[in-house]
Amino acid sequence: MATLPSVNLVAVLGAAIASMVIGAIWYSPNMFGKKWMKLTMKMQMPKGASKKAIAQMKEQMQKSMMKGYALTFVTTLITAYVLAVLARLIGATTVMGGAEIGFLAWFGFVATNSLGGYIWENDPIDMYFLKAGFTLVSLVVMGAIVAFWI
Repeated sequence: MATLPSVNLVAVLGAAIASMVIGAIWYSPNMFGKKWMKLTMKMQMPKGASKKAIAQMKEQMQKSMMKGYALTFVTTLITAYVLAVLARLIGATTVMGGAEIGFLAWFGFVATNSLGGYIWENDPIDMYFLKAGFTLVSLVVMGAIVAFWI
């Protein structure tokens, strides 16, 4: 059985934090937060839902935010760790090399697999681009960080 290479855990933590900051900016009301909320409501609420039902859904979303942030941080740590392992295995030790790994991970796994929501679940194409765009930026930055700090 192959042994995973050691990686810089500080770099993994830094990359995960960077991704969370990117997410906070990306989904802020000044960037794509309003668009994301509108699309989410459209996807989850029945057509013609009352204002009260919409307000209740927004309230429920706010109540579950801390749990969502915590789980997202854990999954982001895992992603950063995997990117660091890939960078180590491939021998990427520069910002550009890490960014390329992040791009390839996005293109090969995220951009392609995320299309399923649009193809099979009738998600709006705008939601696909919004989420895929965030993930692209996040993976490229995380890849750059972990490769540079190897």
